[in-house]
Amino acid sequence: MTELSSPFLQLKRTPDAEGIFAGYASVFGPPADSVGDIICRGAFAAAIREHTSAKTRPAMLWSHNSAEPVGVWTSFVEDQHGLLVTGKLTLATARAGEAYALLQDGAISLSIGFTLAPFGARERAGIREITKIARLPEISLVAMPANSRARVTSVKSKPTNVREFEHLLRDAGFSSREAKAATAAGWRGIARDERSPLDLVLSKIEQLQRSIEELQNVR
Repeated sequence: MTELSSPFLQLKRTPDAEGIFAGYASVFGPPADSVGDIICRGAFAAAIREHTSAKTRPAMLWSHNSAEPVGVWTSFVEDQHGLLVTGKLTLATARAGEAYALLQDGAISLSIGFTLAPFGARERAGIREITKIARLPEISLVAMPANSRARVTSVKSKPTNVREFEHLLRDAGFSSREAKAATAAGWRGIARDERSPLDLVLSKIEQLQRSIEELQNVR
């Protein structure tokens, strides 16, 4: 049975002119969402391995409706914070065009559709802690996610100074030391680049994901 959950969306990058956006579709740990679920760190590992092995990816749907795909997920990876995803809206379709505008305004969020693995959850004081998800068939754009705190937290834009660039790196998951070092080493080149620094950060994440997949294939 496919279940639905959206514990806490942090949208790191609203869609650009090509419809590309990124954010956390799920964040680990408390608080529980409106249906009483907490997703634990590592819960998506098996589902991600399944997609990697089969060379598939979750569908990008509108409100969990399989008849309304709105784009593709180009990257989905667990980090220490949650399930970080990058997607591309198919802007030639009417629904994706609507989603594009709504994402820009912060009016919609993400919600995951998943299948729980056998013994993949434990109950504690009325809260279900999900430790293993067997399948992740889709991640949807929705108007009302399960968690009322789900919201857009930052907008993609090119920083105008070194401090803004450093803050963007911190928001993307870099430590204070890493962000300062990257800023000192790369701000001048980034300032001349037409891409947003988040494009570069997300590109690096995708490179790491590909490296992990290659290592898994070698095994």
